[in-house]
Amino acid sequence: MKRTLDDFFVLGAPTAPMAPAVDAAHVLDAGATHVEVDVGDVRIVADKPVPKKARKNGGKSTGIYFTKEVAGRTAVPKLSHKREFGEFIDVGMEATGDAAFEYKRRRTQLAGKSEVVRGAVAEEVVKKQLTEMGSDVRAPEASNRVDGRARGKGKERYDLLVNDEKVEVKNARMTYTPSMQRWRLQFCNVKKSDHKRLILCFECFDGVRLYDWGDKGYGKNGQNEEACGGQVLVYASRSQPDALVAHDQLVAKMETKGNTLLKFVPYDDPDYADVWTMRTRTDEYYEGVPLATLSSTARGNALEAATRAFVARYLERTVADAPITQNVAGRSRGKNSTSCDLLVDGKRAEVKSCMMIWHKTKERFELVFTKVKPDAYDVLYLTWMTPRGVHIFEHKGDAGLSKAGRATDATGYKIKFTAPGGKTGLKVPADAERFLLKNLHWLKLPYLGFLEFNSGDAERVMERGAVLAKAGVDEDEE
Repeated sequence: MKRTLDDFFVLGAPTAPMAPAVDAAHVLDAGATHVEVDVGDVRIVADKPVPKKARKNGGKSTGIYFTKEVAGRTAVPKLSHKREFGEFIDVGMEATGDAAFEYKRRRTQLAGKSEVVRGAVAEEVVKKQLTEMGSDVRAPEASNRVDGRARGKGKERYDLLVNDEKVEVKNARMTYTPSMQRWRLQFCNVKKSDHKRLILCFECFDGVRLYDWGDKGYGKNGQNEEACGGQVLVYASRSQPDALVAHDQLVAKMETKGNTLLKFVPYDDPDYADVWTMRTRTDEYYEGVPLATLSSTARGNALEAATRAFVARYLERTVADAPITQNVAGRSRGKNSTSCDLLVDGKRAEVKSCMMIWHKTKERFELVFTKVKPDAYDVLYLTWMTPRGVHIFEHKGDAGLSKAGRATDATGYKIKFTAPGGKTGLKVPADAERFLLKNLHWLKLPYLGFLEFNSGDAERVMERGAVLAKAGVDEDEE
């Protein structure tokens, strides 16, 4: 009986249940993509060359050759530890506060929106306002990446073309630094060479304020600046934990720093009602799900804390804080800037987390873990969130590992796994989740545990977070 190579072998990954093992080296040496299998024997049939990418990877899988057909014959990994996420809410919230809680407490229009949606809202508000002012506003022109390939939609080097001038839009909401009792605005990933004009969008408690940047307050980002850009920082007074007082100070400082106010759009402006209701497909899937509306930093801190507690309690490992080391300037790193996240049985360990998200252009669900630096850890935990709960895996080898463009040297690699996309792809989150579980199991990544969401968890997260926000705790300490 003839079967394709995908039936049994994914370029170095383990074979499907009930199928005899196929040696990757034999297949690659034979230059074949088909095998003919009999019990106790494997015969290579040279049909067509193995893909170039596979040869470059030396036969090591990145998960991209795991098909729906193979998944249909692969079992979902057995679960050793299933717990309720509610058990980890307190420890997760103690590890992080988030400005979302302060905004949620004040019931602002954008409080429950994800970072992606808030960025899209800011861009849409700017487009609407500039158009009303009589400007010619167009989408950015097509361009190529450094490797010569065309940039995808949404990956352009700037956001808008306004009167033939390249314009970038950056959005920020207030965040708090407990050590200085100080609120601030931080507009990130500012690449001055990529645009002629920068518009800053301040997400306030009473509406959205748009400013033309006055070229002040720019801060470099160390070795990451060339790849990721710098940041524009605006601070309220020190020793001022009151968010409302700090809010008014920041509104005033935005103009005294040389920025020009273009427009204040209150949340009750009927002309912008449709803009405030913008949402992505991912937002729809995660409506009412714990942690979904937090910033990626806050959510990452919460999931790291939950993973740490899970490993200590249920895997019975010895867990300790990472040692404080010095940066390249010889100064001690902050507790959120250690060389690794924690120590597990004396080994350096990192926790990378992400949400299972919907990729609009490729019409598929994805897991993307970023800023992965293999030299910085001995143990790597992959913690990923779906509308059902949180999965915890241990990473092995280089499964899914790839470069992150020119940012790789500065910020590290990425690990990516995808569900089938396109017209015949998986459109239901539960189906994609099941596929990805099988894919990671196929790649022999140990499945450590699952933290299940239950009714009331989202409310508990926000209630606990609101208490911490009121006490002046935030995820981003200096």
